[in-house]
Amino acid sequence: MNGVTGEAQSVLPDGTIVRGVFGLYLPYDKDLPKTGFLQRSTDGTKTWGNPEVLLDPEKTTVWPRRILTLRDGRVLLLLGVSPLPAGKHTRREFSNRLEPTILISSDQGRTWSKPLRAAPEDQITGFTEEFDVAELDNGDLLTIYRRIDDAKRWQGILKKADGTWIPGKVGPIELPHSGQPELLKTLQGPVLHIATSGIHWTSDAGQTWNKLNVPGTAYYPRSVQARDGRIFVFGHVGGDDAYGKVDQSIVMDSFLLQPKTTAASWKMHNVRRLAGGATEQIIPARLQIVTENWNRVVAVPYITYMPEKDRLSFTAKRAGHVVAERCRAHPMAIEQRARLGDDEKLIGRRSRNLALETAAGGPEPGLFVVSHDDAALGRRVVR
Repeated sequence: MNGVTGEAQSVLPDGTIVRGVFGLYLPYDKDLPKTGFLQRSTDGTKTWGNPEVLLDPEKTTVWPRRILTLRDGRVLLLLGVSPLPAGKHTRREFSNRLEPTILISSDQGRTWSKPLRAAPEDQITGFTEEFDVAELDNGDLLTIYRRIDDAKRWQGILKKADGTWIPGKVGPIELPHSGQPELLKTLQGPVLHIATSGIHWTSDAGQTWNKLNVPGTAYYPRSVQARDGRIFVFGHVGGDDAYGKVDQSIVMDSFLLQPKTTAASWKMHNVRRLAGGATEQIIPARLQIVTENWNRVVAVPYITYMPEKDRLSFTAKRAGHVVAERCRAHPMAIEQRARLGDDEKLIGRRSRNLALETAAGGPEPGLFVVSHDDAALGRRVVR
């Protein structure tokens, strides 16, 4: 048992590594506080500083679980708080009185705000110390909780209000229970929920969750995304097993998100229409171009239609050159239209290179749609 520090560990903007420690789980270190505290390392974890107790141990016992740096530089500390004096209760007694709580720091964790309840006051019972948050684009905090006796995750939104947050109503969602929740706000925008039961993503603040086609993780995962987009997930083999009973080695998985367009992120595009010597026209697009091989929308910012030559061309976003044309002499896939069925699979005619999904009511000559937003997740390609 001795040696467990919890799982709160993060790197601050100045390079300092901060970790949270649960002193109740260090019974043989008599000099350490028997409550939660922080320690700092400025030499890459070779040495650690003195314990920094978070709340008054004469009145409370706390368990730090997550440390998160916000976009504005403030630091959040997620912890379980029980109104019991440190070292004078059992683990069960601590859990029975626990409330999920957030502390806020504006000075790199040197001082902390008053405790902020992470769930509504009228719903505060039945939680564990295990919860996680992800900062959304509007500053709200998407929150996932582990409950004491529930087979599903619970979810809520902490609404940003000036310098703090107000917890909204919480309730069960479709994500199954799987230990400590782990959320990751990705560089691409969606939030990932990472667990042994699988990896899910949301781009609508948790209104819907979609499962990625990747295996579940090792036990009690922690995740981080590098600047190049790679996502690393760390966990350990086994579960809550006695030491030496099974292999408990720490393992790492890594993957990249494949950008694809979803209905929520799809945007209309315009077509440049050139008709001989007539004035150039900018026309709203009506069709969506889908590649057969990749099953994804081509991110193409420039489309030109020349009706007098019955010719359509478009320029690839990345390559910067014309990748396909349609004219009478060289018919290509855009003459063989296809559409997506309810199962999101292409139906109808489909050729080697491209397929088209027509807009409702049928296409007009020279009007085509191309999505230029390829930062979302998923396999759906719809109007």
